Amino acid sequence: MHPLTFFLLASFLPNVQLMEDLKALEEFVNRPDPHYEYTFVKEEPGLYTTERANFHYINMTSQKWLDETEVDKAVWSHELIILYPTKLKYGESCLLIVSSGEIPPETFLSELLGRFSLLYLAVRLKLFLALLTPVPIQPLTFYKHPLGRENIKNYDIMAYSWWRFINDSSVSPEMLVQFPMVKAAVRAMDTITDYVMETFQMNITKFTLAGIAMNGWTTWLTAAVDSRVDAIIPVAMDFLNFTENFLHQYRSYCGWSYGLKPFIDMNITQKLDDPGFARLASLVDPLAYNERYTNVAKLIIILSGEDVFLPDNTRHYFAQLKGEKHLRLERKNTVPDLVAAFYDLVARDKPRPNISLQITTDVVMAANLEGSKSGVDKFTEDWAMHS
Repeated sequence: MHPLTFFLLASFLPNVQLMEDLKALEEFVNRPDPHYEYTFVKEEPGLYTTERANFHYINMTSQKWLDETEVDKAVWSHELIILYPTKLKYGESCLLIVSSGEIPPETFLSELLGRFSLLYLAVRLKLFLALLTPVPIQPLTFYKHPLGRENIKNYDIMAYSWWRFINDSSVSPEMLVQFPMVKAAVRAMDTITDYVMETFQMNITKFTLAGIAMNGWTTWLTAAVDSRVDAIIPVAMDFLNFTENFLHQYRSYCGWSYGLKPFIDMNITQKLDDPGFARLASLVDPLAYNERYTNVAKLIIILSGEDVFLPDNTRHYFAQLKGEKHLRLERKNTVPDLVAAFYDLVARDKPRPNISLQITTDVVMAANLEGSKSGVDKFTEDWAMHS
């Protein structure tokens, strides 16, 4: 073979692999699964001051992930709650909140995902709202877990799935837990669309997705594979370009945050230079899908007091990020109002605040906020940004 031909072939092959990786998630999500079904359970009225919204409870099975030789719960069953405000004004849009189901009382999660808060959001916005839980299904016991751990949850599930993928070349990308998490969100959108059309004769064509931590990740990847998502609100998940941000954390702390313990325990942090880790990043790093975010409005909420990711992760992805993007460092107890305000602006196609800035090293040299206070209160009047 001519040396030039060999060089061109060698340079072309990584791009082919990257294109295949970008298709893997989409193909998995769109593959029909005979386990998918939903059943209406009940309807309950809700009253907030003088306005009403009805809760529609649905049991939904999204898929079968892996099989019984790998995990104790292979079939994923969820509760899907759809809120229908009786004074609905816009029937073509829905806010879908994806939750892990872990909602400790007296926390901002309960403030955002509790029954009263969901009711408040629905009647205030006069728009469809839905809550999907749990994603992922948990706790789970994996029979090939190298540490023999049982009934693991959240990031421990993610770390195990990453470990299997990196260390076992026979494992397909579908082993990565982000794949079924995204599929659950997409099946929820399918269910909402079908149920609302059948029950209310309204056609939902647009979704805003909100999620916290792991399900912030779900919002990013779902937007990359489903064009119905026109806006996302990832909360406490700005870990894009995560290979670089893993290294950034280690350099900043001279070590790792205790929030990354699941990945440390599974030795993931020792694999950052491994080819398997690079392949993993091409499959589930949201920045790998950057071109698909051009038409997606993004409100990235970083929480003050975050114990997993650094507040300046943004330096490694924000400038590269395509499309409309907003960034806010926020106190936990103000997240529900911010989610509601952003969704209201998106659903009604109202302009969002526009910020321009110049940064030299780490010093903000100039910033300009354009837009009036005619938008929803919290989002425009109390607008803040983090550099």
